[in-house]
Amino acid sequence: MAETARPLRRLAARLGNRLSVVAPDRVADQVVTLERLSRYRSQLEEIAGLGAEILIPVQNGELSPAEFYRRAVEASGLALVPAMPMKKAATGFDGVLAFVREIRPRRIHLLGMGYETRRPRRLVDLLLATDPTLRLSMDSNRLRAVTGNGRKMTTLETQLRDEEPSSVFAEVEAEGLQLAGVRLDYRCDRDALHMGAASTA
Repeated sequence: MAETARPLRRLAARLGNRLSVVAPDRVADQVVTLERLSRYRSQLEEIAGLGAEILIPVQNGELSPAEFYRRAVEASGLALVPAMPMKKAATGFDGVLAFVREIRPRRIHLLGMGYETRRPRRLVDLLLATDPTLRLSMDSNRLRAVTGNGRKMTTLETQLRDEEPSSVFAEVEAEGLQLAGVRLDYRCDRDALHMGAASTA
């Protein structure tokens, strides 16, 4: 983290609490993650002191998620935002809900999960039913969120390949893309599908 601390400080000074920084960690390794929090404590304190929020991936392991989070807070000396892994070494819905009931965080982040499909929307509903005041944030690759079997972009690609050349232009309609101010347009030739992205902001 030493080489990234300087640009992170500049960003934090400019963006304040609009910036979220993921603390140094190792996927599925609680021991190494806690060690890294201690090692980089001074850099994390400096970045947080400029207003940035520090996210800690709540790794799975011998400790329960709640106990790991408590030790992470102790190791860093900061009010960390718990970030629940939802893709790599993922936490199940029951585990996320149990964590929220026990810790009662002000905010929680869902790592590697977007809002474009039914599964994450279900989890969001369950979390808000558990704590209506909970602040939620999420992240995912927007293109991956709309591609795959039965998803909008892949379905549209299949339709475009089956249509006549006069009907080869289209735009993907996805709530996540609209909220991000991004348009995805398609042009489909007989042997290739071309995609263009543009900001609407």
